[in-house]
Amino acid sequence: MEEEISLVELMQILLKRWKLLVFLPLLAAVLAYGISLYTYTPNYVASSALIVMPFTEEAEGGGVIRHDIDSTYQVVQSCKELTMRRDNLQQIIGELNLPYSVEELQENIEINVSRDVTEISATSADPERAYQIANQVTDVMMEQITVTARLDNVELLNPATVPEDPVNRQFGLNVAISFVLALMVSVALSFLFEHLDNTIKSAEDVQKHLGAQVLGVIPEFEEDEEKRQLSRDPAAANAAITVTNGRSAASEAYRTLRTNIQFMTLDHLAKTILIVGAHPECGKTTTVTNLAFAMAQAGSSVLIADTDLRRPTMHKVFGSKNFFGLTSLLIEENLNVTAARQKTQIPNLDIIPSGPAPPNPAELLASRKMHKTLKDFQSRYDFVVLDSPPMMNMADASILAQLADATILVVAYGETTREEAQKVQQQLELAKANFIGVVINGLPPHQDPYGYYGYYEEEKPPEKKGRKKKQKKKKKQEEEDFDIAFDPDEAYKDL
Repeated sequence: MEEEISLVELMQILLKRWKLLVFLPLLAAVLAYGISLYTYTPNYVASSALIVMPFTEEAEGGGVIRHDIDSTYQVVQSCKELTMRRDNLQQIIGELNLPYSVEELQENIEINVSRDVTEISATSADPERAYQIANQVTDVMMEQITVTARLDNVELLNPATVPEDPVNRQFGLNVAISFVLALMVSVALSFLFEHLDNTIKSAEDVQKHLGAQVLGVIPEFEEDEEKRQLSRDPAAANAAITVTNGRSAASEAYRTLRTNIQFMTLDHLAKTILIVGAHPECGKTTTVTNLAFAMAQAGSSVLIADTDLRRPTMHKVFGSKNFFGLTSLLIEENLNVTAARQKTQIPNLDIIPSGPAPPNPAELLASRKMHKTLKDFQSRYDFVVLDSPPMMNMADASILAQLADATILVVAYGETTREEAQKVQQQLELAKANFIGVVINGLPPHQDPYGYYGYYEEEKPPEKKGRKKKQKKKKKQEEEDFDIAFDPDEAYKDL
């Protein structure tokens, strides 16, 4: 059964592609005007008018005999046919030295006979030539009426004059038709693109295709170029937005995510939270980092554990070393959490990197030692946030989902497809994971339906010119402090 689309959904589809609806018709209108101007050949029309007074006879009792008027009309119609004969047209061509054939001249002459006035029109690209043809045809017509039909009551009402303006300027009509047709095409393309686009772009998509709760919608935030240059890895440039810009819309979205997780786990406190994604670069690591920051800012003790043993990134985010970590705890018997953890400059927040890459990540994560290690983490911290590898085609995240108290799926706005998200959901169901909801990452500002960006942008105080350099220097110093968010000597002093 086909799904019905409401009027609101139709308007949303059109608003999402407003650029196509605006620029394609405008482009078509401009092209139509240019083509019309380039191919335009002006035509001029010269017209004359003559009247043939019928022979009248008074009837008994007064009035005019009707058949005399009809007879005059029939005579003028016959004279029209005689005027348009080939011999007469060839004579006109010869006298005016026209560059036309007889057929071409016939197409450019129009004689309209009525019971009142006979109008003769001639069309040509040369206004002088149109004037000459109209007068010449008028003379031939009058000659046919007076000589052939023997009617001498012919009067020339309006002789032809040289026309000043062309009659075929249809630029406006061409532009209007092109604009309307292009608008119709752009509307059709908008619905076609919407039908072909199977990516997740809204909470409605998540609820409709996954039947899951949306725990948070993270707006897209601008990358700080200075932060990107200072960071040791480009992927870590925006990982600490909650700390470096706590008043931004993205920071507030992460705090909302923290609160929603607490509401979703009221019945059963989730101490170990697994963050998964269908594919790389969906914002999973950024979500892990900023969610942990938000939890730590609320006063909870938080541990970030990098369980992506294949392509770890958490040590790059914090600019730390990866000599010891989770794999060290799982393989070596003499190491404990204190030895592997690394303190950060964020109060209440520690991290455990992945450690040396093992040859068998899935087997290591499924071991009893991993289960025991997570229990140890839970006993030491209020919350443990796990950064996992992508779920597509890997068993690692499914294994971790069995061990975590709650699992959250991160989807990238306009990148993660519905099929990918549904496949991840099926894998979580097979693993019997406690899947509590979805985070949509990277919502563009123009897609924000509630003015989320504008509200927080308005809170920014006006910047005074005299303090620009001082504030810029202070901001750079803060970024340098947060870029290296832990002390290596402090991290390894217990080894």
